[in-house]
Amino acid sequence: MKIAVFGSITLTSGFLSHYPNGYSIATGPFNAAIDAFVQHTAPMLERGLRLNVVSPAPVVEPERTGRGLVSAEQVASFYIDAIEGNSTGKVFRAWGGLPVPSQ
Repeated sequence: MKIAVFGSITLTSGFLSHYPNGYSIATGPFNAAIDAFVQHTAPMLERGLRLNVVSPAPVVEPERTGRGLVSAEQVASFYIDAIEGNSTGKVFRAWGGLPVPSQ
């Protein structure tokens, strides 16, 4: 597979990178690794290639959205921004208003 000059690659991680729980013992660190990979690899890409990641919170029905819960439509808008925008190396956090915990 060949990616066009100025093409875009968008990966998916998840909010468990910053909001782990007992059921995410493996998922949280894996999500964090994807985020770190994108942030550190994107500046090295050539030919104008862009690399981003969308990190969604749990996706629920539109009437159930709220803090930490997002709809498919909300997440889709982050993918559109990641793919069609000019950003590279960015983690698009679709977290339903959850803040990034202090590090």
